[in-house]
Parts: sequence; structure tokens; C-alpha cells
Amino acid sequence: MSQDEIIEMAVKAGIAQVVAEVNIDIMEAFAKLVEKRKVNQIADACAKLPFGATADSFAVWIREQ
Repeated sequence: MSQDEIIEMAVKAGIAQVVAEVNIDIMEAFAKLVEKRKVNQIADACAKLPFGATADSFAVWIREQ
């Protein structure tokens, strides 16, 4: 996620002032953690699909992206 995307999302969330006061590197690290958590949630959901090894393969592929 780019800095511009992080700032754009902060504006949409109404926390642009917080981003302005916090080091952008910290915000990037936070955004990466949030993004990784969401990716893992999606991969976990895919792994539970009733497609056996194919679902597991999808989950692995999602996590590696």
C-alpha cells in the first residue's frame, strides 16, 4: 500500500490529523499489519471451503501474494 493510499484512507476515515502528526513509516507499518490480517482471514475462509486440497492451495496462494 502506498503512502498516498494510506493518506487517502486516513482522510476517508476522518483521521487525517492523526496521520499528519504520526511518522508515515509508523502508519505504513500499521497498514501492512492490517492488510496482512485481512489476507489471512480470507485465506482461512478459503481453506475451509469444501474443495479439499484445492481450497488449501488457494489459501497458500493468497497468503503468498
